[in-house]
Amino acid sequence: MFCIPFNAYFGGIMNFIVYLANCSTCIPIRFLGNNSLTGGLPSSIGPSIKYLDFSYNYLSGNLPSWASHNLQLNLVANYFVINKSKDSVLPAGLECLQRNTSCFLGSPQSSSFTVDCGSSRSVFASDNSMYQPDDANLGVASYYISSPPRWGVSNVGRFMDTSNGSYIVNSSRRFQNTLDSKLFQTARMSASTLRYYGFGLENGDYTVTLQFGEFDFEDLQTWKSVGRRVFDIYLQGERKEQNFNIKKAAKEAGEASTSYTAVKKQYTVPVTKNILEIHLFWAGKGTCCIPNQGDYGPTISALSATLSILF
Repeated sequence: MFCIPFNAYFGGIMNFIVYLANCSTCIPIRFLGNNSLTGGLPSSIGPSIKYLDFSYNYLSGNLPSWASHNLQLNLVANYFVINKSKDSVLPAGLECLQRNTSCFLGSPQSSSFTVDCGSSRSVFASDNSMYQPDDANLGVASYYISSPPRWGVSNVGRFMDTSNGSYIVNSSRRFQNTLDSKLFQTARMSASTLRYYGFGLENGDYTVTLQFGEFDFEDLQTWKSVGRRVFDIYLQGERKEQNFNIKKAAKEAGEASTSYTAVKKQYTVPVTKNILEIHLFWAGKGTCCIPNQGDYGPTISALSATLSILF
């Protein structure tokens, strides 16, 4: 695995990427997201490359022919020219996740959106909201946008030291501290960075509700209970929580049980360009392999955003 994430590299990409084009023995994963890479992508890459993350750079131009179904490719938040017919091999909607996107700009379609993360069916909640399903098969470097494009999700990261790290988890257990246990019986997970987007929103202040429940670290008097899931929460690029711990939040709320217990966090954030971004990020803190390899990284069970003040 090759990784240069988060502002460690800037400038043209061609000199580096040409090496990949001629490399037949390269390891198959490249994480180059969150840098300041510019220019276009090369006409070819090495045959061993299976996963490429170029998200959150400043790359531009047309997509090359090697962008295919056989390659997990995350190109979110760049300046690529997306040809809907020519680039149909990629998951639909990538044009709405470019930095200069015009999707719904100035022509909002809604004032709210809801997602039941990891779920295969819609869920009608106690607040009369209908939460949309989210069971897209995301992997190491991938994204999904709903049809029609009301919301989207992007994932980057590979679970270390495990061959079967799961990006969706589920449980039939009943969750405490909620009237909507079904919302918490599935969750989406990430080994590094997980982003959700709301599209076509009216500009204004939104109440964003994020809902969490801990699956992996049960309340047992054994070594298996000492694992800690720690991650950061960003909304519209602004960090709202550092070192957020679901079980700790449940305990601070006075809950007797801290696993399989619903935790709700609410924030007020502005939407000014008809798009809302929710970002959950693992900064390498907490434990990584208790009780099992791959038990780390951000996780979320459900989310919603509702307009509170129209601009």
